[in-house]
Amino acid sequence: MDKNIIRADSSDPYFALLKLDAAGKPVEICRSKHISSDLNPSWEPVELRAEILGDARELTLQVAP
Repeated sequence: MDKNIIRADSSDPYFALLKLDAAGKPVEICRSKHISSDLNPSWEPVELRAEILGDARELTLQVAP
C-alpha cells in the first residue's frame, strides 16, 4: 500500500494469517487493516470461528511492511 517507496521511514504494514488447504497450499484466512505510515504498528485483535480453522494443525502469520 505504501506509495512512497523512496523513503526508508515509511511503511503501511498489515498481517495475514494462513493455513494449509487439503492440497498443502497456503490459504489466507484473515487479514488486518493496513496501518498508514507506521513503522511500529499496533493492530486490533482478530477473532476467528473454529469452523474457519477446521482441522488446521499449523498456522502461519505473515507481516508485510
